[in-house]
Amino acid sequence: MCICSALDAQGLALALSAEAEAEAEAGAAPTPFVAAVADEAAEEAARALGWEAGLVVKAGSPEGEAEALVEGLEAHFSAGKLLF
Repeated sequence: MCICSALDAQGLALALSAEAEAEAEAGAAPTPFVAAVADEAAEEAARALGWEAGLVVKAGSPEGEAEALVEGLEAHFSAGKLLF
């Protein structure tokens, strides 16, 4: 799950609130891996969704968010190995 802002985390929490209640009754769903852009997004994901970010990246501008996420995920999951 990629969360680019605190507002994204809040919106996702609202969208998932009804679904989360149904899942809680059926049993706990596994927590997704969260990649967040900036500390604020990670903090809001933890507060609003209860999801701890496994990766927090920094982007210099909104246009750089996608590139920062891709580079961060490649580094995190590849452990220096090529993915291709």
